[in-house]
Amino acid sequence: MYLGTPPYSWTVKGEGDRVTFTALEKQSEDIIKLEDATGKVKTLRIVIKKGKLNMVDLIAGADGKVDEAEMGNALGDFFDPEKQGWIDRTDLFLVVEGFLESE
Repeated sequence: MYLGTPPYSWTVKGEGDRVTFTALEKQSEDIIKLEDATGKVKTLRIVIKKGKLNMVDLIAGADGKVDEAEMGNALGDFFDPEKQGWIDRTDLFLVVEGFLESE
């Protein structure tokens, strides 16, 4: 079946609390729009970088700098009992350092 010229964009309808995203091999960025059960829409910008990412890469915005909101989210995630483990003390230190360097 002929699908046209890549890269392709698509939407998926479904239910559940997890989504699996498989990045296109040669694409470096993708935008995903996610609608929750209440109808709120969030836009997720997926950046695909070669090599190993650190926590600052995951927390920082598109500008690569950690701003106050992103720092607050990282702190909230560190202390949230349901999210504990995805950001550890060392990673939090790196995020704080990135935040201080961005000021």
